Parts: sequence; structure tokens; C-alpha cells
Amino acid sequence: MTEHGPHSEGGREQQYHRRWRGGGLGRLLMVATGDVDLDGAPEIVACAGRELKVYRWTGDTYALQAEAALPRDALSLAVGQVDPSGPGTVAVGTRDNVLLYALTPSGLVALCQTLLYPNAYFRSLSLDDVNDDGRAEVVAGASGAQTIYLYQVMAVGRESRLEELGRVYVGGLVSARPTPSGELVAATKEGWVDVYVPCSLLPRETQTVYTVRRGDSLWRLARKFGTSPGAIAKANRLTEPYQLTPGQVLIIPGRRAQKGDV
Repeated sequence: MTEHGPHSEGGREQQYHRRWRGGGLGRLLMVATGDVDLDGAPEIVACAGRELKVYRWTGDTYALQAEAALPRDALSLAVGQVDPSGPGTVAVGTRDNVLLYALTPSGLVALCQTLLYPNAYFRSLSLDDVNDDGRAEVVAGASGAQTIYLYQVMAVGRESRLEELGRVYVGGLVSARPTPSGELVAATKEGWVDVYVPCSLLPRETQTVYTVRRGDSLWRLARKFGTSPGAIAKANRLTEPYQLTPGQVLIIPGRRAQKGDV
């Protein structure tokens, strides 16, 4: 079967041939690709309902490598490696929590999961290092809770747990994705695109997260928080003429604000 692509190269229409068809899960499914078994070649991860499957390329075709039965229906899927020295990881979002699975010699095994967030509906997932610590975090967008959650795998003895590191409420949240620079981009059902910097999720002890109000300016905020306009501009990558918009989230370098500051 030859299928024609939508573009051409050098005046010739690009053609595609279907190499393989598999799965047969009988319902709408999600797919992701990634080197789950860390052999240097990507695998295909497919998920539908409560079925999770990993397929690997054998040199002639794709074959089922591992599978697992999920405790709840899947709403989102992501593939990556949360620990550079650990196994490949598959993240699955459900209605109430996020599950992590690892591909081991014995197959797909449950690694850890978050606490239950009733009716949160985790519809978007990504595995990316957003706080620049050398390990991937789980960035989860929950449309029911209208919140972006940030999780990291924590080891406790021989067990692991997926611990919440931070969250950002986003009204009307539909999905969330990180950027290569560590920012978080949120899409809302009202048509807005909101961008959050990592520090809004993980503020340092010497930083304050501040939401701009009507009438605010860099100079007024600098006086309020005991810093300089240039320091605020640099921390937030602002460029002249430094116009602020009500609702904009800023990182204020310097001391951590007291309750009466914000």
C-alpha cells in the first residue's frame, strides 16, 4: 500500500509506504515513541483504555516487547527517562492520578504513582528537566483541576514515590507542554496561551513569585521588594520598554516576601 505525502521534494511528490500495522486494541488509542529499553533504538508505546503495550523493531517488523494492565483508563501518555542512570520510563495520566512504569528484563512494572486527585483528569503529560537538576520531572496538566502539576521521583529505601514539587493554577487549562528552556506553556479553552517560567513552580528561598496588578511598574516593584528594576528585568528576561500586564507572573529576586507583601 502506497500513500502519498502532503509535500514534494525537487518537484516530485513524496510517497510513503506503510511498513507495519499492529495493536488491534479496538478503540481510540495514544502512541508515543522513545528508547524505553535503552538499546539506542526507539520503541513504540501504545495505550488504550487500560491496556499499555511496548513494541520493538526486530529488523523485519515490530513485535510486542512488553505489556501491562492499568488500574484505570488512560487519558495521556509520555515516554522518557526520569533518572539518567535509571530505566526507561512510561508515564500514564488517568482521571485521578499519574502512574509511572519502567521497562525491566521481566517486563513493564509499576514504578510509582502520585497521590489521588479525584476528578483531576490528567490529559497532558511530559517528561522534561524543568528545574535544571539533571533529572526529568513529570509535567502534568489536569483539565478537571485546571492545574499544572510538577512531580519528581523520590527514592525511599527500596521503594520510589512520585512526589509533588509544585503546582500552578491555570483557569480553563486544556494542555501543558514544556519548552527546551524549561518554561511551561499552557493552552486554555478560552483561547489563551500562558507561559510560566520554572521558578514560578520552584521558587528559590531568595525569590518571590508575584502577580502583576494594575498600576504596577518595575520601579514600583523594585522599591517594594528591595531590589532593582534591572534585576527584575534580568530574572524575567524582560526587554525595554518593560511594559507589565495585569496577571503577568514575575520572579522577584532578593528576599522571600512576607505574607503582607503580596
